[in-house]
Amino acid sequence: MAEDEEKESADTKKKSGGLSPKLKIIIVVGLAVAIIGISAAVGGFMARSAAAAAAPPQGPQTTQPAAEEPAAGETKSDVQYTYCEMEPTIVNLDEPRLARYIRASIVLAVKAENFKAVSELVDKKKPELKSWLTVYLAGCSLEDVRGPKNLNRICREVREAFNEQLWPGSKPLIEKVLLKEFAVQ
Repeated sequence: MAEDEEKESADTKKKSGGLSPKLKIIIVVGLAVAIIGISAAVGGFMARSAAAAAAPPQGPQTTQPAAEEPAAGETKSDVQYTYCEMEPTIVNLDEPRLARYIRASIVLAVKAENFKAVSELVDKKKPELKSWLTVYLAGCSLEDVRGPKNLNRICREVREAFNEQLWPGSKPLIEKVLLKEFAVQ
């Protein structure tokens, strides 16, 4: 009977390429540990890269003008926007039972010909704009900030409020408010 078991284990080794089941398990576990280690290293690298990219900008920053949707009477190639980035805003949501917060970074899109005037006024009134944005977002609940409809509404309301604060009763110069970052935790 011992000879039969030895013969079966020898046949099993031949069929499996000469590796014992214990050795196979060790190899599989070793590969799994290696894959997990590599994934953790890549994740750490990505997190450091994201943190470096999320560092708050110093003052308004511009990017290359890009063609966007035209206003009435203009063709698409006529409209050039320049972008003014605001510092990130972090606020607690208006949630009674949960401690939730938002980290939001917005970008103001203005026509290229108005950029200098807008960026100077935004710099001058930045504390007021940031305060308004903080109070506005702190008044939102979790349901108020979920989904694309609500995010579009928030962008529209911020644009309207900023335009009214910067140019009360006159033509608004901020064309769009874009979300660079909007994280709810």
